[in-house]
Amino acid sequence: MLVEDNGPIHTSKLSLAALAARAHWLTIEWLPKYAPELNDIELVWRDLKAHHLAHQTFADLGALDSAIRQAVDALNHERMALPLANSRISA
Repeated sequence: MLVEDNGPIHTSKLSLAALAARAHWLTIEWLPKYAPELNDIELVWRDLKAHHLAHQTFADLGALDSAIRQAVDALNHERMALPLANSRISA
């Protein structure tokens, strides 16, 4: 069994022909074209884009890269500062 996403390399004519030639012994499971709910990092990217990087312009790629790194560091610090500070006791 082979699990494939729908990236261009996997859906090209050449790739599909190669997969078809192996269909007698290979089962292909295709992932949905776009399913952010299946990828936990999508929630983090959405938070970064909506809250940490929104309403900004960047002079060049280096400035964007630096802003992304600073935002990720801020998120990590925010989430890991006091891991037991919000502990709850279940009733």
